[in-house]
Amino acid sequence: MIIYKRALLTLCAAVTLLLAITIPAHTFASANSHPSHHRQAHTLHSLSTTPDGQHFVQATGIIQPIGVTTYMYGTHRLINQSGNTLYALRSRTLNLGQYIGKYVQITAMLVPGYPIDGGPSYLDVQTIAYILASSSPLRP
Repeated sequence: MIIYKRALLTLCAAVTLLLAITIPAHTFASANSHPSHHRQAHTLHSLSTTPDGQHFVQATGIIQPIGVTTYMYGTHRLINQSGNTLYALRSRTLNLGQYIGKYVQITAMLVPGYPIDGGPSYLDVQTIAYILASSSPLRP
């Protein structure tokens, strides 16, 4: 099952990356396509469910350290061009610190039980891919 999930996540990440490069992000700006009220128009998000019921998200943005927040979860955050937090992040397998300040596309599992304390949805990042600067709607 783990191999199936990783293959599915890799395939979805590749498709999302392709879409991020070839289709303007505002095409996906539907308010119904994102589980969090922190959604902004110039980011690409998708929410999918694996056969065993786990939810995963694919999103683009800039990785930043979590800093001081009103919520107390995550080691990093994904922000949009305005600096608004889209998601709180953690990763059990990747060093998120090496992506600070970079425009990236992530694939991540939703951490159950969040958001809390007025914070954003909480993601466990599985894969990260750099997005080419020329295709980025964000200017870090």
